[in-house]
Amino acid sequence: MTNGLRVLIVAGDEDDAAVLVQELRRSGCEPGFERVDTPEGMGEALDGGDWDAVIADGDLPYFSPAAAFSLVKGRGLDLPCIVVSDPPGEEAALQLMGAGAHDYVPKSGLTRLCSAIERELLAARERHERRQAESDLLRSEEKRRSLLDRIAEQRLAGERAQQAARMEPIGRLAGGVAHGFNNLLTVVNGYAELVARSSGADLQTRTYAEEILNMTRRAADLTQQLQAFGGRQSLQLSAISLNDVVSDMEGVLRRTIGDDVALVTRLDERLENVRADRAQVELVLMNLAANARDAMPQGGRFTVETANADVDSPAHRRQADTKTGPYATLVLTDTGLGMDKGTLKRVFEPFFTTKEVGKGEGLGLSTAYGIVAQHGGYITARSQSGKGSVFSIYLPRMVEPAPETRKMPAQAGSSAGGETILLAEDEDGVRVLVRHILEERGYAVLDADCADAAEKAIQTHGGPFDLLLTDVVMPGRSGRELYRALAAERPSLRALYMSGYAADAIAHHGVLEPGIAFLQKPFTGEALAAKVRDVLDAPVEVGGSMQEAGNQAS
Repeated sequence: MTNGLRVLIVAGDEDDAAVLVQELRRSGCEPGFERVDTPEGMGEALDGGDWDAVIADGDLPYFSPAAAFSLVKGRGLDLPCIVVSDPPGEEAALQLMGAGAHDYVPKSGLTRLCSAIERELLAARERHERRQAESDLLRSEEKRRSLLDRIAEQRLAGERAQQAARMEPIGRLAGGVAHGFNNLLTVVNGYAELVARSSGADLQTRTYAEEILNMTRRAADLTQQLQAFGGRQSLQLSAISLNDVVSDMEGVLRRTIGDDVALVTRLDERLENVRADRAQVELVLMNLAANARDAMPQGGRFTVETANADVDSPAHRRQADTKTGPYATLVLTDTGLGMDKGTLKRVFEPFFTTKEVGKGEGLGLSTAYGIVAQHGGYITARSQSGKGSVFSIYLPRMVEPAPETRKMPAQAGSSAGGETILLAEDEDGVRVLVRHILEERGYAVLDADCADAAEKAIQTHGGPFDLLLTDVVMPGRSGRELYRALAAERPSLRALYMSGYAADAIAHHGVLEPGIAFLQKPFTGEALAAKVRDVLDAPVEVGGSMQEAGNQAS
């Protein structure tokens, strides 16, 4: 033993403590010690000192060794606790062991006291080393798991980058094709519409024209889906409730999934609003419902649930490319065929489908993916073969109430008018068609194939005109630049922009800003006439530097 041993002695008087200290000294130890005989005294000693062992006299009349050792145990101290007493009974011995006693030394055999303390000090040291080793092992395991988590995150990030690299060309292709394709659809759709409502056309001719119109609408939908996947479409954002969307679409959903599939809705009454394009959210819901229907050819159950969710878990973020924050969720569950891992990995890729050739384009889920991503949200899919699928949509919740917006009252009007319109459009087919549609409705139209030609047409005309109807992207100057040049001398001039490009390609022109009238190609003659009338009838303040109003009344 070393002379640095510090012993706390629980004894009734100084003589009893002196006997114990004398025996320790006889064994070659010169211990530092303190005697206590009350719970209060022992508590203060334990809190104020650094002890190596506790020796308790078993003959204390009002402070038992069990109570003393309980104070040691209650403080989480691993100290050798030795009882010095006459042989205790079995029940008393069990009580002492339960309180934390490590050994018993009879008063008639104090010569064993020193070796008992040495043995228990060694055992305590071994327990400490074992706990330290377990702690080191735990930390090592945590480090290993942390390393594996980082590797998994890096692998997932790599997979996302590869997926984005595969999908980005599709998005660019959609944006590049959109302009030319939408111009062609505008022309085909416009002339088919003219034929369909021509008084000189017979029934068969009108039937053919209606079929052409149906096909152009399907072609326009296909282009829109590609643009939606690439996040390149225009969004009309407003504060909406996912509960309202689901409730209002319940009838449509039931017809979509069929009579042999049960529709179950669970809507959280505390659900908060999201800022989203309602029509696009409805399209997402319809696409996922159609996907669920195809997965349940023998019938089943389709469940739609809403809830608020606060995403702050790193494990959750590893499952989807997202940020932490408050979301509103739309969870759609089917009891269908489910998907294997290979299918699940590719489920959001455009043109990927497990259906037979001709049974689907493989754009439904990729469209949903693109729409949700463009809203700043994300969508996840979980599935197993034979166990159905779960699609979870997360849209950012509105953290502040949406400001109230009021539509400016439009003046009473019709689709016909006698105003003068300057039409600037570089696509010949579209320009000829639009002029024909407007002139048929009583408007006087000046047309030009670029901004410079439009300004020359105004100078040649010499008279007033009421509206500039212009393509956004034209050779030389854009439609917005043309309007600014004309409006500098004509403060009351109104403008209506049109384009076949995707939203991202024209956003920098500023025509998608709130309060600016915009018409996306392809459009029908009726849609064009109605939009022109809305812009002309919308109340605007004369005298401003620019009058591009119109959307607020449409």
